[in-house]
Amino acid sequence: MNKRGYDRYFEKFVCSDELPVAVFSEDSWVISNTEIPFLHFHDTLEITYWVEGEGAFVIENAEHLLHAGDLCALCPNTMHLSRVRGNDIARCKYLYIDLDRFRRMVPGFEKLDYLKYHSPQFKNVITPQECPEMVPLLLTIFREMDERALNSQAAVLALTGLLLNHLLRLQDLPAEHTAHEHGGTFVLAAALEHMNLHYADEITTEELASLCFMSATNFRRIFHRIMQTSPMAHLNHVRIQKSCEKLFTTNESILQISEHVGFSSVCSFNRNFKKLMQLSPHDWRKAARISRQ
Repeated sequence: MNKRGYDRYFEKFVCSDELPVAVFSEDSWVISNTEIPFLHFHDTLEITYWVEGEGAFVIENAEHLLHAGDLCALCPNTMHLSRVRGNDIARCKYLYIDLDRFRRMVPGFEKLDYLKYHSPQFKNVITPQECPEMVPLLLTIFREMDERALNSQAAVLALTGLLLNHLLRLQDLPAEHTAHEHGGTFVLAAALEHMNLHYADEITTEELASLCFMSATNFRRIFHRIMQTSPMAHLNHVRIQKSCEKLFTTNESILQISEHVGFSSVCSFNRNFKKLMQLSPHDWRKAARISRQ
């Protein structure tokens, strides 16, 4: 990952108290042809509507081309950046969804966990031909959020549910009886969620395997096939991402943060942080804060 040497940042998008969504849509955001020097990630699901121009999303270690009319869906905590092609200037609109809050507001919504964790199998780019219903839904959400007419909150929640359901159906989720054979993060959801919630604790592969009702050997094999990394490497990835939020939003010391996210020593934290983020925690904190001034 990070073959092109991008720096990496954390961004937090705060949804309203009433709804689990936030939008950036007024007049569309402009993406210039200036090279963007950093990847970033945030703790919400992002759905980008590519309004005009041609460009690409760099998602983790892969590049995905986009054209006007396309959508790009990004799971929470997925490293990414967007850029245009050639000398074009592109315009985009963005929807951010807090999946945990959506789940609490709409109980019984099945397989939502599949949208919480990026894997190489996840379908990020959706063309109008693949799902013509999604763009009109997205544009209606933008309009409802902007106009705030009668029952707009209820309308946004319902429209968001429809949008998420289309996104889930596009992922070609395996049937329950074939999930282990065909993969998909849904089969690993319990382990991934446990790492996301309890990253600061001591976690073993055996513990994670038991949450997914697998042997440790089978769990390692399936995890590596789906996520293309080991369970413990993914856990360190989660811990580093959590540390980025603390580095950016608090004044805790590097030592305190390393302990709070589950590393046994500050040396181990520094080594793993620099491996993923290409900077030391101290230098990353300084650069991230300067970039947002």
